[in-house]
Amino acid sequence: MRYIRSGSFALLWAVILLSPLTAFATIGKMPFLSEMQIPDTCGTDYGQKLASCTPFQCQRPHPLFAGNLPSEADLHKMPVKEKQAIETYLTNVEKKLAAMTPTERMAKKTKMTVTFEIKGLNSQGLCQTLTSMTARSRQDCALDETTRHKIAEFDQLTATADSLKSKSTSELVDGKMVTKTLVTVDGKAMVNPWQQALNSGQCKVLHQNSDGAWTPTRLDVQQSSQTNKEITPTNTLFILDASGSMWGQIKGQPKITIAKEVMAKLVPELPENSRIGLLAYGHRRKGDCNDVETLVRLGSGNKTAILTAVKGLNAKGKTPLTRSVNQAFKMLQNQKGQSTIILVSDGIESCAGDPCATVKAARKYGLKFILHTIGFGLTKDKSDQLQCMATAGGGQYFAANNAQELLESTRKAVQPGGLLLVTALVNGKAANVMLRIVDPISHKVIYENILPTASGQKTLLPEGTYNVYVRPGGVSGVKEKALTGVHIKTGEQVEKTLRFDKGTLKLTVTIDGKPVHALVHVEDPTTHKWIYESSVFGTDTPVTISLPAGQVDIEVRAQDQPPERLEAVAIVADKTTEKTIPIIDQTAQLVTKGMEPNTNRWGMDYRDLTLDAANPALCQQICQKEVQCKSWTYVKQGQHCWLKSGIAPAAKDSCCISGLKPDPLLQEN
Repeated sequence: MRYIRSGSFALLWAVILLSPLTAFATIGKMPFLSEMQIPDTCGTDYGQKLASCTPFQCQRPHPLFAGNLPSEADLHKMPVKEKQAIETYLTNVEKKLAAMTPTERMAKKTKMTVTFEIKGLNSQGLCQTLTSMTARSRQDCALDETTRHKIAEFDQLTATADSLKSKSTSELVDGKMVTKTLVTVDGKAMVNPWQQALNSGQCKVLHQNSDGAWTPTRLDVQQSSQTNKEITPTNTLFILDASGSMWGQIKGQPKITIAKEVMAKLVPELPENSRIGLLAYGHRRKGDCNDVETLVRLGSGNKTAILTAVKGLNAKGKTPLTRSVNQAFKMLQNQKGQSTIILVSDGIESCAGDPCATVKAARKYGLKFILHTIGFGLTKDKSDQLQCMATAGGGQYFAANNAQELLESTRKAVQPGGLLLVTALVNGKAANVMLRIVDPISHKVIYENILPTASGQKTLLPEGTYNVYVRPGGVSGVKEKALTGVHIKTGEQVEKTLRFDKGTLKLTVTIDGKPVHALVHVEDPTTHKWIYESSVFGTDTPVTISLPAGQVDIEVRAQDQPPERLEAVAIVADKTTEKTIPIIDQTAQLVTKGMEPNTNRWGMDYRDLTLDAANPALCQQICQKEVQCKSWTYVKQGQHCWLKSGIAPAAKDSCCISGLKPDPLLQEN
């Protein structure tokens, strides 16, 4: 098992920060690794200070650097040998850090740190906060009292949690992309209040441009340069359930009453030029499958008529879904342009019809419409029929279990626009997907999901043209792919599928024919960007690595030996490529040349220089030429040569190769 599956320093540091091990006691002896540790100075104090909006500042390790880690319990169960292997890996990281400049190390540490700041109350009584996620990204908030108390409670819970899981979904609401994030804290699911604050506009995400100015990330797609124009009104037809089951209660209030209240809020919000209409079923007679009535025909200026008709509904009868959508389709036959149907129901067909087949037939006939369905207080086992109707009608199914969810669902459904479905296939199987939707004219990011979402999830967008950038979630080393010029039309659905195929590299590293522990680095041969890097423990040889299909370059370092490379190695999709990298042990050759492998001589330095090549013989030759030099040490990382004015004491250390000036008069005491 590889407990460190990524060579990214950030991920390694996350292990150090989040999982204290006995093996890591050596970090205190490693000055550069110690320097890179980021303490969590927030703890539960941040939540406590936020509740009262007391000025406060703290920092935490960036959450994105904690992925793919075993639990602390698993780490404590690791055998001693594997803990020792991690110590060896840490030693190698310390050497890499030592080769960096202080500026480079500071830049690495900055990327790993999130700063939280509470500035206090402003003149409107809102709590001002600032969260610096990266050097060029931050979140500014002005929180009302209710929201900040929710966030404070949430922060205190997550700060002490043993287990955190998060899932996000995104939809278009009132022209804005709204993300809902559900967090499971120690098995308890709750809505992330930070995300709610973003959705409500109390928080804004800002990015720093190349000119130094801070600008907000645009989530309001109707304000993008290509959609900042008057939207042509579409036909919107509501079908409301007024069957007898609507007298069922949610939190002590009848569903029919909730539906009326939601319509009373929704209809006034619609644009003044909206063309709207209303059908209802089950509102006049009990047990009558023909009880479907057009209360308000499609047309402009119908807001008052619809509100009046809704007030007069009385839940009585059955649920004739098939007859209802058929009556809606007859009305739409004489309408020009695209139409949207929004069906609200708390039950399934009760009159022996097949509403899903009816919707499919209408689309096949060529009727231009999009159908959204809303299951109101409907259990999951009874939602299949409404989901089928929405899919057949090119729309979305919404589950609403209370008044607020019903209002939010109907608000989403009335937004004019089309649907985008993106599927990412990894070796033929659908994977989670990361999306970034960009306005091709202004180049502004319109929408970008924070966490991976399931492939095929529908994203509702206003009519327009977009560039969509896609990569599979949770798959490292895969290049982002672009879908340029994706045109979304109102009432239509655009489906895009992209392949991100991966293959397997089975790699064995040997010294004199025997498998050994090694460091493995894999990079793109064209861009030379890192794809994979990891410590390969002895128990893992050969190591199996999942990589994007294509060509890669591989470099390995084993023990104290110089690096060995394989270039242009072909990784074939869904197949295993086996490679062996043999290394010849050069230790014996070094000894015969008067060099001391795995030896560091400390102190007595009078000169330090960086060599042009990774060759300890160059350091040895320089010492021979200089009268002052009595001994020398070559440091492999960074190709440093240290010249010493005396015979410095020797110590075993795999970092270095040392030696004495070849003079018979110089003898070590």
